[in-house]
Amino acid sequence: MLINRNRLDLGVHDNEDKKGILDVRVKTQDGRQINIEIQILPTEFMPERTLFYWSKMFTSQIHSGEGYELLKKCITINIVDFDCTPLKQVHSCYHLVHGMSLTTSIAGVTKNGL
Repeated sequence: MLINRNRLDLGVHDNEDKKGILDVRVKTQDGRQINIEIQILPTEFMPERTLFYWSKMFTSQIHSGEGYELLKKCITINIVDFDCTPLKQVHSCYHLVHGMSLTTSIAGVTKNGL
């Protein structure tokens, strides 16, 4: 079973926070969250925007006093109709890494071109 929310407002905690709105946010039965963004018009800073939305989704999972063990994997899927990275692949997958080794399996970001 999937919980599907369209056009989800990521909210702001104070006046200094940047607002973000997700196109589709899905929560799986095991607690993983998936953000699906569809962007037709070229957007400058798409990689930065993607990481920003992903980080807000990730950090919104726990609150003050809760343990980090509650954090679940978050995945972002971007479906775009423009070049947003210098890579020429139709499909790209990114992970948070330290040097050349994967630091965690909790993050996943993918980009698909139309």
